[in-house]
Amino acid sequence: EAEKLGPFNPRLNESLASLGLTYYVQRNYKQAEPLLFRATEVGEAVGVESRTLATQLDYLGMARYYQRKNPEALATLQKALEWREKALGPDHPDTGSLLVDLANVQTALLNWEQAESSLRRALRIRDRLVGPDRALTAVTMMQLAEVQNSEAKYDEAETNYRNTLKLREALFGPESASVSDSLDRLGEFLFHRGRNVEAEPLLRRSLAIREKVYGPDSIQVAIAACNLSLAVRDLKRLDEAEALMTRAIDIAGKVENSEAAQSRYMGNLSIIYRLK
Repeated sequence: EAEKLGPFNPRLNESLASLGLTYYVQRNYKQAEPLLFRATEVGEAVGVESRTLATQLDYLGMARYYQRKNPEALATLQKALEWREKALGPDHPDTGSLLVDLANVQTALLNWEQAESSLRRALRIRDRLVGPDRALTAVTMMQLAEVQNSEAKYDEAETNYRNTLKLREALFGPESASVSDSLDRLGEFLFHRGRNVEAEPLLRRSLAIREKVYGPDSIQVAIAACNLSLAVRDLKRLDEAEALMTRAIDIAGKVENSEAAQSRYMGNLSIIYRLK
């Protein structure tokens, strides 16, 4: 019906964006992309408000990102950021959210310095959040640690891994799934730095939390058991490493669509047998 009013009118922008977002939330990004693209074309032509256009461009950029069209996604999100800053200012929480989206694309393109810059800026914005929104601060801090780790900025990465853990403990308590995730990532980081004595208690604590949160037969428990096995293996405690990796294999064998994980764990177990 909106098409009857001509190719460029506000109602057409709204209709296209609404249909595009319907496909987007269904994760049908291939169908969403052309609708959102046309919506933004119409929106720019008819002068929809900057905030609305920024949101539509953000969804378009992420639809392209999820299809691995990263160069197009990058250009779209950079444009979205310009419109959002124009509408809301450089320090608005929604600007911070868009910077995180932009960093995801920059990370996919291995543009580590750009991703770090976007995440640092997003973190400065999100560090002012209060209440439940503080969880977003922790997520952004963790992303920044991961990027810095990829850049071999190990001291800065470790600081952000540890700060994320402290923040999540304060927000969610010491035995939450989010804390387990932080323990696991910090433990893995230390393991890869050859600091297994420090990694072990973190990974052991992560495993204990996951057993309580997810139950003993969850794939999350298998992941934690595998990570702990690798750390104690490198500490030359091969019997314990074998028992943990065998447990990971047994759990993966019970979980649907975990064949790849089970195969990886079996490869790790074969290394333990050779070391013994």
